[in-house]
Amino acid sequence: MNLDRKLLSELHVDDTAIQLILAAHQEAVDALNQSASQHRQEAEQVRGELDAYRREVEMERVAQARQGVIRDALTRAGANEQAVPLLALAVSAKEEDWDGAALRDEDAVLAPVRQAYAGFFSQPIPLPTDIITPPLEGSDISLEDVRRMSPNEINENWSVISSALMQR
Repeated sequence: MNLDRKLLSELHVDDTAIQLILAAHQEAVDALNQSASQHRQEAEQVRGELDAYRREVEMERVAQARQGVIRDALTRAGANEQAVPLLALAVSAKEEDWDGAALRDEDAVLAPVRQAYAGFFSQPIPLPTDIITPPLEGSDISLEDVRRMSPNEINENWSVISSALMQR
């Protein structure tokens, strides 16, 4: 319902009262509009804070996922299991090193850490292994001799191996 001078005149309200009623009505409408405006501003502020919080949570989730990828890469690179959490802090992967949640080039990202902390990574030590051909005479063959044989050698000498196993 719209409150105006015509309606109040039809209700036989005198002009002084009409002026007071309309002034009070206008103040009430202005106060409601101001209150609604303040609520809209507060709602926009809350939406902005919520969006910022969502971005922060998403960034933290991505950071944790990337830390997991770095830890896995360090483990595959031969890092000491107990040193992996500390070594992960030393990795400085830039945004361009990432392809979503995967590292583009693990070796390039881990190279500075491997160089600086080489003592925390396993070093493969090649050991010379002599090729031993086990004796193929019945009981002279041992379980260790069989372990050294390739699957083809075992198949070729199965009768000798099975008789040696039966004698034990």
